[in-house]
Amino acid sequence: MAARLHDAVEELGDDEELADHTGRLLRVMSDCDGMGATLARYPHAAAVLDAYVRAARSLGPTVQRFSTTAGLAQDLAVKPPEAVGCRPEQRDALRGAYVSLLDREEWVRVARDALAAGDARMVRLADHRAPELVLRAFPGPPGAGHTARRGGGEI
Repeated sequence: MAARLHDAVEELGDDEELADHTGRLLRVMSDCDGMGATLARYPHAAAVLDAYVRAARSLGPTVQRFSTTAGLAQDLAVKPPEAVGCRPEQRDALRGAYVSLLDREEWVRVARDALAAGDARMVRLADHRAPELVLRAFPGPPGAGHTARRGGGEI
């Protein structure tokens, strides 16, 4: 699939299933160094990362989409450009696009609601994200008491 992914992303449009699968595949490619196709070795990585963030923006937030997008944003924030298959200016522009999307009010609301409900993906992201990834959904440093508490639902 990764070998033809750059062809498929042109058809993402409003196809939620294809867009979400593309996001999950990009996450796998960003974390599977040594185990197959990686973003570092994928010549179309920048174009596919760009197509995914545009598709996610047009589709709107879900908890899974926030988690996937934030994971990719974190990779763009902490990994060297070549590790995500980009030139430095591409990586920086993509990181900005991902963070800008995640900081939109409706995306922040979805993440905060999921965190308050104890969603494991949001708890993990709030408590263990890289310090370089600053998101409005999770004010303060990683691990700064974001974990939803049982009973009162406080964050």
